[in-house]
Amino acid sequence: MNAIEIKNLSVVLSGKEILKDINLSLEEGKFLGIVGPNGSGKTTFLKSILGIIKYSTGEVRVLGKSSEECLREGV
Repeated sequence: MNAIEIKNLSVVLSGKEILKDINLSLEEGKFLGIVGPNGSGKTTFLKSILGIIKYSTGEVRVLGKSSEECLREGV
């Protein structure tokens, strides 16, 4: 099972497309580093995975559950 599964994730904030069609599968026990220049969307990406901000399109699953389910269940 993948710990994190992201399909076609896009985020629009204040009418500006911040992330577009991001896809990622991360297996349990694996590590991932996210690097990039200031303003490239790293924090927005993490906040969308955590369910802190709403994404415009796509799907985020953590341990097989949607980010909304994880927030409700405290995962």
